Amino acid sequence: MKKGDYIKISTDAKYSGQDMGWTEEVTGRETLPAGTILHHYSDDKLSAFYPKTTCFFDEDIPGGHCYLVMLKKDVQVVRYGYEVRFEISNDNCKIQYTGTVTYNNHKRIDRRI
Repeated sequence: MKKGDYIKISTDAKYSGQDMGWTEEVTGRETLPAGTILHHYSDDKLSAFYPKTTCFFDEDIPGGHCYLVMLKKDVQVVRYGYEVRFEISNDNCKIQYTGTVTYNNHKRIDRRI
């Protein structure tokens, strides 16, 4: 997989952190319109996402392997501060690998497209 590649959403997807529990408090619920861009990051490079509730960020992300998510239709999300979570599917979003963000001596090194 290289920068710009689209990532499939598949029930065959397996990766660490897939069953991670969340402890943050819900701060709201809203509907995001089609065309909204969100961001996801992972410590590992993912070749596929599992169709489940997944967290995304409205704005730039802290680091790791980076994915851009574009909503194909209006989606109801649950907000946890600066994160939103919703059940991803091939019907409601498309996901693109955009590269990595790392830090060296507290300096951000952005290798995204």
